[in-house]
Amino acid sequence: MELEMYQSSEAYMREAMEWVRSWIRLYREYAVSLDERGKLLQIRGSIVFGDDLELSLEGGLEPEERQEYEKQADRLRDWLKISAGRAAASFRGGIAIPMEYLFRVFGLEPAERFCILMALAPEYDRTMGRMFALLQDDYKEKYPSLDLCLKIYTSLEEERSRIRSAMLSGGRLFRLFFQTEPEHAGSQLKLHPRIWQFLHGFEETDQELEGIARLYLPPRKEGQEAIEPEIEKKRLSLARAAWRGGSRNLCFVYGPDGSGRKTLVRQAAAEKNRPVLTFDLRTLYGEKNRFPTMLDSIVRECRIRGAAPCGIHGEALLPKEGDSEETKRQKERIMDGLLRELAQPGEGLFLTSEKRWEGPWLWPETVRTDWEVPFPDQSGQIRLWEKLLSGIPVDGITPQALTVRFSLTPGQMTEALKEAAGQADAAGETVLPRERLYEACRRQLVMHLGDHVTQIQTRYQWEDLVLPPKQKEALQSACNQVEYSHQVYDLWGFDRKVAYGKGVSLLFYGPPGTGKTMGAQVMANRLSMELYKVDLSSVMSKYIGETEKNLGRIFDEVKKSRSILFFDEADALFGKRTEVKDSHDKYANAETAYLLQKIEEYQGIVILATNYMQNFDEAFKRRIKFIIEFPFPLAPYRMQMWKQVFPEQTPLEDLDYEYLAERFELSGSSIKNIAVAAAFLAAAEGGAVGMKQILLALKDEMVKSGKSMPPESFGEYYGLISKSGW
Repeated sequence: MELEMYQSSEAYMREAMEWVRSWIRLYREYAVSLDERGKLLQIRGSIVFGDDLELSLEGGLEPEERQEYEKQADRLRDWLKISAGRAAASFRGGIAIPMEYLFRVFGLEPAERFCILMALAPEYDRTMGRMFALLQDDYKEKYPSLDLCLKIYTSLEEERSRIRSAMLSGGRLFRLFFQTEPEHAGSQLKLHPRIWQFLHGFEETDQELEGIARLYLPPRKEGQEAIEPEIEKKRLSLARAAWRGGSRNLCFVYGPDGSGRKTLVRQAAAEKNRPVLTFDLRTLYGEKNRFPTMLDSIVRECRIRGAAPCGIHGEALLPKEGDSEETKRQKERIMDGLLRELAQPGEGLFLTSEKRWEGPWLWPETVRTDWEVPFPDQSGQIRLWEKLLSGIPVDGITPQALTVRFSLTPGQMTEALKEAAGQADAAGETVLPRERLYEACRRQLVMHLGDHVTQIQTRYQWEDLVLPPKQKEALQSACNQVEYSHQVYDLWGFDRKVAYGKGVSLLFYGPPGTGKTMGAQVMANRLSMELYKVDLSSVMSKYIGETEKNLGRIFDEVKKSRSILFFDEADALFGKRTEVKDSHDKYANAETAYLLQKIEEYQGIVILATNYMQNFDEAFKRRIKFIIEFPFPLAPYRMQMWKQVFPEQTPLEDLDYEYLAERFELSGSSIKNIAVAAAFLAAAEGGAVGMKQILLALKDEMVKSGKSMPPESFGEYYGLISKSGW
């Protein structure tokens, strides 16, 4: 027969409180004995006792009275079963009864449910608090103790002892529902604030977990979840491993930060329609004294929410070489607690980590399975961008172009797109601009390059670079190898033919000032990449092995963005390998070999610049993809440089470009220096830039390089110079 459903949670609570009053009336009737002077008075639902009362069922009842007490108590205990059935009917009818939900998800026994409702009563009705105070003969005790609850629940001492032992075994009920510690069972039973909060319908997470834990609801099927399709296939097998019945299961999910570990866990939990509660293991490890309390809060929240527990930053608990004995014990204690409380049979427990578990496994009673979420390769990143950009109007953005420029994890891709789309929406842009998304991607890359590397602001464009056609074609070919790397290596299958060296390495050589640094900037702008200049003076070390360490750190960091690494005056580090005569020569050659290895492994762009090509040996040059000469500019190219060096806003007056180009053999950097100095001279005089200012600046530039420039060196402009007081 279908039980009548509750019309609301409030209706359930009213019935429950009346049920508590019935228990108190039963207990009062059998437990209170009066002497000839004592009296029991009923005053508006309250009870007041005289001075000499025995408030106990201990030894005060005859066998017939005890039998009658248990008979009436059985009728009251039946209400727990009936109310559970009515609450289930209410749930099917769309009405939630929070208290019965808690009873069910925590798997509480009837006596445990009884104690919780008794402890809840004073929160709902103040008169209940006065009743408990009087029953315990202490006006301060407004909440019942465990002893009082059990005396009310049954008059049988053996049964009370059994229930007490079951409740206090492990202290689970007390830790999760009450503020009372198990060893203080004689003190008041007061509900934990999180339980009280949940009963009032508040959806916030436990305040004790603020900043430590976060709840993730099951992802929507139509949601844009950034996870590599190949990894996504693992979610079904991961779900089966986590919720395998009959065993305690730990799924250890490891991979680079942002690679999609949490997303994979969320999708596995979604197979069971379960949310996920993540908690930071670094904090748990750091808060050693608070760990038991925080663990209780995590267990409580997981039960309340029906969430799968997932500890993040699991590397904090991994055994490490050099750990002290105390550190080892602390990590083991935390892992013991996690497995004992959260790895329940048939229930999933997840740990995510950047590193794999290398040490011994000390908990054979828990089945650990390891799941790797690797950094997605280029094809995987393209697929992820395709999925994320689907349905978003974009301007000049392709998944291939994004992948060429940025090596991002799925998490970083999601955050970058979210940031860029939000900015575009705030700016009223209906189409997402390319540079906005590029900038958001760059902000996702937090690189720790230290003092060895400096970012160069790239100001020069392709048209600013004055070089012979052959050199420009070589630079364009290098850019094409970056732009079309996915097509050639992945789609056309050359990935199987080329084991390493898929990046682009270039050697720029030529006299100083011929545009080698400008060429690096032009490539960076052409490809929308960042340019980093390596400070070789800080990289190179006299200590054995230190140079390699410095170089290794640089390449490890910069590979995140596939940026351009620029080594100026590279012959200082990559010069000709010498014949080994002593240990210094041996390690110098080792440094060069190490650098070649890192260049070949790097899938971005490495540019080496030198003034002295002869300092590089042939074996080294064979390992470089592009060797481009930056020659000293001839007159036609010098004229082009003079015409391009002045910005459009600069006022000019009768400049003789042909004379300047033919008369003076200058490098591009010298022409730029002269133009800037001439502009300052003209500004100070309050006029335009003319030949006088340029020639005066040119003379100073020559003097800086140790060249003498008498007035007659200026030919037809001798008179102009002589008037300047040369």
